[in-house]
Amino acid sequence: MKQQKTDYGTIILHWLLVAALGIAFVTGLRIATEAPGRGWINLFDAVLPRESVWMAHMQAAVALLAASIAYTIYLIRSGLGRRIRLDKIRLRGLFGRRQARLGTFNILLYWVFFITMLALILSGGLLYFGLHAGHDMATLHWYGTWMIITLSLIHI
Repeated sequence: MKQQKTDYGTIILHWLLVAALGIAFVTGLRIATEAPGRGWINLFDAVLPRESVWMAHMQAAVALLAASIAYTIYLIRSGLGRRIRLDKIRLRGLFGRRQARLGTFNILLYWVFFITMLALILSGGLLYFGLHAGHDMATLHWYGTWMIITLSLIHI
């Protein structure tokens, strides 16, 4: 029998996050087609959604927020926090054997992902509620989106 590499809670939360990110990405691209200087997105017009784009984007945002909170609670309650802990030993792993370097690099990627997701959730919320909504917040949201896509590709 094959040994299990991870737990079901992580698998479920991971794929919920993937689905919500996918929906948020394609709906966000459709929304971004209306921003100045983003006409190149119209090249993807045939594959981007057309109906209920704002509603789907907001629902994906709520799912992302829920998955983020659920994952935080899950890590704490299950005792799996050491899985993502960035301590002195792990940091020393950056200068150790290949396996230790890859493990530490992976945890660093997680933390960049967590911080970027937090920035996306906060900037999206501020834009939605009209608090500090402006070009700078929209730009943060735009670059955060591409950072998440880049991190996802590295993760794969």
